[in-house]
Order: sequence, then structure tokens, then C-alpha cells
Amino acid sequence: MKRIIKITALAITTISLGIQISPAQTPMDPSMKMDKPMTAMPMEPAPTILTQYLLIQKALAADSTKGISEASTKISELVEKDTMKMFPTSLATQAKALAKQEKIEDARKGFASLSAELISSLKAQKINTGKFFIAECPMAKAEWIQDSKKIANPYYGSSMATCGSIKGNL
Repeated sequence: MKRIIKITALAITTISLGIQISPAQTPMDPSMKMDKPMTAMPMEPAPTILTQYLLIQKALAADSTKGISEASTKISELVEKDTMKMFPTSLATQAKALAKQEKIEDARKGFASLSAELISSLKAQKINTGKFFIAECPMAKAEWIQDSKKIANPYYGSSMATCGSIKGNL
């Protein structure tokens, strides 16, 4: 009987919030962990955060800081407003720190910290969209996310545009 009540409550909540959740993605017991990664695009705010993150990655790969402050601020706002708490507040902290950087060298260091935090969070949630790639630069000893298999190194930009390798999918 308790299980029926839980299922009914979940269904009512899901319908009233307009959320589409499959049973495989939502264990009835909150202490249970998902065994399989999500294969579809994750729910908000992840897609919007990734969109803003890619703007930063591409700007740095092009040796530019244009738009980085705005995109970083947007990431911070999305994390702070996220009622599902998909991302730790430390991601917002990293994004705020990056938003303050004016020199490209400092922005690249801030981006490395933001990337580490974002990649860690997405891996912990077992999100696998198949649309994004985790790349690594051995020279910078840092990873980043990109939307192409063709390396576009944000840590060295045009001086070492193709330095790095794809480590996996996200």
C-alpha cells in the first residue's frame, strides 16, 4: 500500500511539474543509485550550462576572452537557481571566479578549474548524451568538454590548437 501511495504521489508531482521521467531514471528509494547512465539529453539546467560552457571553450580556443564573463555569469546563475540541485555550489563559485578574469592566461586557469568541476559533476550523475567529448591537454594537464572530436585546445589556443586527445564521451 505504501508503494502505491509513493508511486501515486510521484506521478501527481511529475504531472503537475510537467517533468517526463522514466522509471529506470527514478528509483523509488532515494538511497538507490542508477546503474545505467542517462543516454538522452539531461534535464535543465545541464543543457544550458553546457551551451554557455562551450561558448567559453570556443572563445579560449580562438585566443579571445570575448563573451567569457557573460557566459560564466550565466553558468553561476543557472547553478544557483537550480531547484533540482544537479550541480554543486562550487561550480557556481568557479564560474564567478572565471567571470572576473580579464587576462586570457588567468581566464584559461579559471577555465581549467571550471572544467574539472563540471566534468566531475556530470560524471557523478552518469550523464552520457553522446553529443559531447571530454578532451585532455597533456601540456596543461587539464581536461575540457567540447562538441566535436576535432581538438580545439582552450588552454593554448592557436599556438597549440590541436594539442590534446579525446578521452571519452559525455
